[in-house]
Amino acid sequence: MGLGPPVFSLYKFMIDQGLFEGVDSVVEIGSQEYDTKRPEYDAVLERLCAQCGVETPPGRDPETGRYKGPAGDLYRLLGCRYASLDIDGRFGAIAFDLNYDRIGEDLRWSSALTTNLGTTEHVFNQDNCFRTIHDLTRPGGLMLHVLPMNNYVNHGLFSYSPTFFDSLAAANGYELLGLWLTAKPHLNLLPPARPRFPAGRSMVIALSRRSDERDFVMPLQLSNPMLVDDAMEARYATTERRDRSSARGLRYDGVVFVDLETFASELLAPGDERLAALAKSARKPAGKRPAAKEKAKPERAEGATEAAGAEPPREKKAKQARPAKARPPKQRSLLGRLFGAGA
Repeated sequence: MGLGPPVFSLYKFMIDQGLFEGVDSVVEIGSQEYDTKRPEYDAVLERLCAQCGVETPPGRDPETGRYKGPAGDLYRLLGCRYASLDIDGRFGAIAFDLNYDRIGEDLRWSSALTTNLGTTEHVFNQDNCFRTIHDLTRPGGLMLHVLPMNNYVNHGLFSYSPTFFDSLAAANGYELLGLWLTAKPHLNLLPPARPRFPAGRSMVIALSRRSDERDFVMPLQLSNPMLVDDAMEARYATTERRDRSSARGLRYDGVVFVDLETFASELLAPGDERLAALAKSARKPAGKRPAAKEKAKPERAEGATEAAGAEPPREKKAKQARPAKARPPKQRSLLGRLFGAGA
């Protein structure tokens, strides 16, 4: 998925909230590009760079003219040390197999911001993916995930739910800062990831902060009245049981909105009256379908039938109800036939 408009919008909000203070190094899971994708987001990238006092990266898509290039070029302009890990060696990525490789001491805690922008859904070993992100991120560092959630059929091996990141945070003591979702064309309007979810394609965005130096722990979902062996339960950091999943206290529990004209960012309450108008303005007006044309029936002059010597039209006969067929006797169920029980 790469570094696109939803991430630009979120980065603008994070800068305004002071979350980028102290971010001097970025490590990305996957060899990544930045890509504005649509003309109106060229200005967003330009203003984002201007706000940070840096030049806009020079890369352009040769076909569309939109901003596009290696993500490392953008982060380095923003003053960050940069590295990416991937089995794909493009854009200077360090050769790293997320299914098998582990983080060595040279990279442990090297990242102030670790991003996973559409990479881990393509890797089978999910434990190693999120363990790698944990080990890369320094205590106090940020972790950002932008991953498929709804209707990404035949894209990757996995899709993710908001509950996944809630459980991941609980198991590892992360501060879950925000959970949002995004779906076209609302790329500058990120609602909180909670039901009801949009019917079309959507991605989940999770932003969390690593709180301490503990080792990575896989999450385990427990609910009452599950009975779990004590020795097995002891493997996990969290043993709480919840009958209904609900994201624990989010610092930014609201709709992230970035005005494309003023480049101001806001956190709107889910019930804010402006949201309906903002959502409507983001949609492309649907063209009206032309009314179906009725087929013109040829008119016949009076007496034309008789003059031609044809028979007059016949009257339609009323349909007679057919007698109901006798139903066969009820058969015993498959289990009944196999085990001789019940009719």
